[in-house]
Amino acid sequence: MKIWLLSDYDHKKHLAFKSMLARFSAAFPETEADFSVKSRRSMWESLFSHLRDPKRNPLADVIEIPQNWTELFSRLGLLADLAPKVEPLARKRYPDFVLKELCRHDESRAFSAPWWLEAPALFFRPRELEKICREPWDELSSWEGFRAALDRVSSGNKKRNFRALAAPYSSGAVCPADVLPRVWGRRGGLFSDDFNRATFTREETAGGIEDWPGR
Repeated sequence: MKIWLLSDYDHKKHLAFKSMLARFSAAFPETEADFSVKSRRSMWESLFSHLRDPKRNPLADVIEIPQNWTELFSRLGLLADLAPKVEPLARKRYPDFVLKELCRHDESRAFSAPWWLEAPALFFRPRELEKICREPWDELSSWEGFRAALDRVSSGNKKRNFRALAAPYSSGAVCPADVLPRVWGRRGGLFSDDFNRATFTREETAGGIEDWPGR
C-alpha cells in the first residue's frame, strides 16, 4: 500500500503519521505500507501524470488532497467511492458543511473523507481599514458589517497587491510577515548582525515562530 501525503509546515504531522503507520504494520504484517511526502504542486503533477500515462505513473492507494480538489479528480475518474466502505460516510455522520464538500453532486456517494478540520482566522490591518471604515472593530463584529467592509475594501483598492483583509494560507503555510514580528520580539532573527551566518536554529528564533497564533 502506497500513501501520498501533502507537505506541511509542521513536521510533527509526518512523524505522527509514521508512528501510526508503524502500529498498522505491526497489526497487519502481511501488508506492506509506506508513504512519501509531496508538495501541492508535485501532487497535482503526479495526478495528471497518471492520467497521461497510467502504466508508467501509477497512483498511490491512499492520497491526501485539499478538499477543493475532490470534485475535479472524482469527475476525472481518479477517486473511488468511499461511501460503501466507510461507515460514517454511509450513515452521514458528519456535519452538513462537511458533507457538502464530500457529496456535492451525489448524496449517495463520497469520494473523500476528512482527516482533520481547520478553523482559519481572518487577519486585518487596523490602520488600513481605518482609512475606509469609521470603526473597523465595530463593523467587523457583525456579518452585515463584515460584508460592508469587504465592499469598501474591494472598491477602494487601487494599489496593486494591496490587502487590508487576508485569510491565512489554506495549506497551513506560514509567511515571513506572520512570523518575523514575533521573532524580533524575542530578539531573534534570520541572520547574525554581520550577516555571516544563519540563526534559524537559535532558541529566540524558534520561540518567536512558536509564538505565532496560527500554530
